[in-house]
Amino acid sequence: MNVPPAEEDTSALAAGIRDRAREMGLSRARPVLASANFNAIFRLCPYPVVARISRVPAPVREALADARRELAVAGHLRQQGIPIAGPAAIVSAGPHLVDGRVVTFWEYVPPTMRPPLPPAEMVRRALAVQEAMRSYKRRLPHLGAWRFSRQAVTFLRTLRGHPATDRLLETWDAMDRELETGDPASLRAAHGDLHAGNLLPGPEDWYWTDFEDASRMPAFWDLASLVTNPLLLDGHRSPLWRAARTLPAVERDLPGFLLAVRARAILSTLANTWWAARRAGEGAFAERQLQALEPALVWLVSGARA
Repeated sequence: MNVPPAEEDTSALAAGIRDRAREMGLSRARPVLASANFNAIFRLCPYPVVARISRVPAPVREALADARRELAVAGHLRQQGIPIAGPAAIVSAGPHLVDGRVVTFWEYVPPTMRPPLPPAEMVRRALAVQEAMRSYKRRLPHLGAWRFSRQAVTFLRTLRGHPATDRLLETWDAMDRELETGDPASLRAAHGDLHAGNLLPGPEDWYWTDFEDASRMPAFWDLASLVTNPLLLDGHRSPLWRAARTLPAVERDLPGFLLAVRARAILSTLANTWWAARRAGEGAFAERQLQALEPALVWLVSGARA
């Protein structure tokens, strides 16, 4: 994955989205920028629709294929009964080309105050997604959620001199070899980025979102994505970690689960270190992750015993 521009005038994007939305019948559409990271997200007020535009430079054909895959995965999960913030229903979800940029339209989930989900319930919901993805039969990128990190590695190699970052890159190299030389038949269809930040509280339920990293990944990848940051930041006493670690399925294949957690810990730390180094992310959070990674990996390699 390439790096999105650090600065970009989003007013032109908003104008193009407004015009396309009005062409499709949303005559009062007024795009309001909600966020701008790897994607620019606009709420199309007053309608229950958001527009999503990738800010990552990519050939149009590739970007269209990525958007179609994201929409297909979302549709599959909905058919399997998973609560999601899905493709827009009142207009064509796309993908659309707007001024040479790929745009998709999604349901808007209004911000809602809900009591936090208990750890066991969060794990149950992650397992439901993991199980639903087992029946997804369309083609998915091999190790796609992992391979995007190579852009981060290339950037961080230019910043040699920070011992912790240097060790992070060495750790990434070793894991990259382990994953790339593994048996492709052992990989499973996965959401790819199933962390708690992608579970949105809505008026009637909690909704999974962000399907762009869907790919074929090691077993337990989605469950590992949910529990890795709590493990890094709160340690192995984290209630979310313990709820996952004691699952019968994890006990039956502990090495497979720990491989996914190790890889996800490296990936998350690498991505946040990269983003912070570009002055686009939270430096204190990235540094905390970086300092926690090594002892966590030692503990995981030892078998993650309580």
